[in-house]
Amino acid sequence: MSPELRVLRDMDGVHLGKAAARLRGVTADGELTVKVQLAPGVSAEQFLKENPEIGSRTEVQVSLGNELQLKTHLTDLNWLSGHSAIHRIKRPQYARSKAYMSEGVAQLFSNGAWSDLGITGEGVRVAVIDVGFEGYKQLLGEELPLYTDGSGLVGPWEEDNHGTAVAEIIHDVAPGAEISLYSFETELEFRQLLQKFVEGAYQADVINASVGFDNVWHADGSSPYTQAVNAVVEAGMFYIAAAGNEAENYRWGTLSDIDGNGYLEIDGDEGTWVAAGRYGSEFWAEVSLRWSDGMESSANDLDLLITNESDTVECGRSENPQEGLDNPFEYVSCELDSSWGLAWIADYSEGGADGKTAWLYSYSGIDSSQMVQSGSLTLPADAEGALTVGAYVPEGDTIAWYSSQGPTEDGRVKPDLVAPSGVSTESFGTRAAHGTSFSAPHLAGLAALVLEQKPSYSVESLREYLLSQTRDLGVPGPDSVFGVGAVSVMEQPEGCGCTSGPRNASTGWVLLGLFGLVGRRRR
Repeated sequence: MSPELRVLRDMDGVHLGKAAARLRGVTADGELTVKVQLAPGVSAEQFLKENPEIGSRTEVQVSLGNELQLKTHLTDLNWLSGHSAIHRIKRPQYARSKAYMSEGVAQLFSNGAWSDLGITGEGVRVAVIDVGFEGYKQLLGEELPLYTDGSGLVGPWEEDNHGTAVAEIIHDVAPGAEISLYSFETELEFRQLLQKFVEGAYQADVINASVGFDNVWHADGSSPYTQAVNAVVEAGMFYIAAAGNEAENYRWGTLSDIDGNGYLEIDGDEGTWVAAGRYGSEFWAEVSLRWSDGMESSANDLDLLITNESDTVECGRSENPQEGLDNPFEYVSCELDSSWGLAWIADYSEGGADGKTAWLYSYSGIDSSQMVQSGSLTLPADAEGALTVGAYVPEGDTIAWYSSQGPTEDGRVKPDLVAPSGVSTESFGTRAAHGTSFSAPHLAGLAALVLEQKPSYSVESLREYLLSQTRDLGVPGPDSVFGVGAVSVMEQPEGCGCTSGPRNASTGWVLLGLFGLVGRRRR
């Protein structure tokens, strides 16, 4: 392994070696994107001004607060890490779409679609923030509005059609609404985009973001992604979040070391079965570990190990140090010799982690005997200001097997409600579009219909109206599986619901993540 790879591994806990070329953001010739966190009190603007060689030797993609996103080369990692003002260099978190066409429109209305009354969402602006919009131009004037605005598309937006399908559903529900498309890849790009909405550089009335960050921060409303959503809502924009598709991807519970061997159990289980995704002839595990220390203040040093199914051969290990000012987080991506492996937690904290709560997340799923479905929300679906939407199956009124569940880690009920999934879109062809990705845009379209009739509705008035138009499912009353129930519009909005002034004209924010089909669970 080259010294450059070792620097990246040690700073991010990613098992590289053979994996380097397939890690997202690393090209075959060694170019990569990194997130640079500067020392406390050092702004990115100040750092770049005092170190002009950074801009000449790397590509500065994002400058935000005391963080930078740089496109550089593996051979420059040691050089970058030598700057005294640089506190940490990591791979950025990337977006995962919450996908898993639209027949769902009929499920929204109990007494006939509003389009029969000429209500189409005309004059309402809806922003779709997503990871890709491949093929959207071919749908203009048919499945999408003729004048759909694509000026917010940047980066490799043509490599994925997830956002195109989301926009189609919004147009099905609200054919008169104006739709604008915005793309991004990384967490800093996401936050920068949200900031532009808050500042008014981009404008919308309703925002749909069917993407999310998984297991990278506590789901208690404190993450930077969640706070960015709340800032947008406070600025007067209505934000709709997909709850996530992680109901079978988590194992979480209380840590202990019953046998004293230095490997921790989660609620009594020392090893956790994790599924591997298949890429050609290779099986790859992607697993993260988080525990209940404060972010950027953990002194309990835990490591994450992944072994093959036989539990004798280690395929990857994450050894980020936790020395008091670090995140309680470890991440491993590595190749297994079969479709299942085992995740282990090694404890170097001298017993300090005993009794803590740990969340183990596997991108391709957890064994059915060990997975915990509650508390599986993606971020920022935990945002108090967001309308968080889960997915249900209308035939039988059951929750979709993948739909993430609450509550939030500070005890709030999420999702807020559920909407149909498994619908049809032109961009997805014969494939049914499953996932909370495609439940959320039904609410974005419905919000546009309401705002056409009640343009002075405040964010809170719109939220209260939508929550009132539901059928209770599951246990009586609000719960963290269905929220208040399945959306089922019974009556048109009444009253003013006015803000103290006109509805804010600026809008938008985003959320990162990519969703992959989960492999079959061990039974």
